[in-house]
Amino acid sequence: MHDEGYIKFNCKLSEKKIFVPDDILIKINYWRNRFKLFRMIGVLDNGIGFGNISYNINGEKFYISGSSTGDVSELTNYHIAKVTFCNVEKNLVECEGKINASSESLSHYSIYKSSIGAKAVIHIHCKHLWNKYMNKLPTTAPDAYFGSVELANELKRLSKNTTSNIIIAAGHEDGIFSYAESIDKAAENLLRLY
Repeated sequence: MHDEGYIKFNCKLSEKKIFVPDDILIKINYWRNRFKLFRMIGVLDNGIGFGNISYNINGEKFYISGSSTGDVSELTNYHIAKVTFCNVEKNLVECEGKINASSESLSHYSIYKSSIGAKAVIHIHCKHLWNKYMNKLPTTAPDAYFGSVELANELKRLSKNTTSNIIIAAGHEDGIFSYAESIDKAAENLLRLY
């Protein structure tokens, strides 16, 4: 997981308080903490966070766990960014909150834009599942690296043309994306892989 957690896009943060609806924040924390128990979301020994969860507000805007929050035990409004605009071609993310949006914000955006009905995306890391399902489930090109425009474009292509709702990121070591109409269903997709 080299280079994990570093923002590669142009991030324009408008610092202001945001308020994530309580039911969404509770769901994000519930599933995030479950995946943290299995070290699928968390922080590396060098302090770099990995894995994230987002919730789609309306297709263009979504809440996502903030950058470098892998070591935070319980996320609050302070640890969530509200993404208000993305442009994949320009490698640009605009967000509101007190923290930069996750380094995989363009990836989440691409899934929301191309998968009708997607309301939640969960991005985990799991070497066992990554190896087991590589090229058995929809799999990105190996040169589409973490946080890149290429990965965002691959996720857009695959999420538009599959009903799997799980994508293996070949160029993003151990990376797996799950998406569905709710946070619960996106999480359940991942649990079914076991």
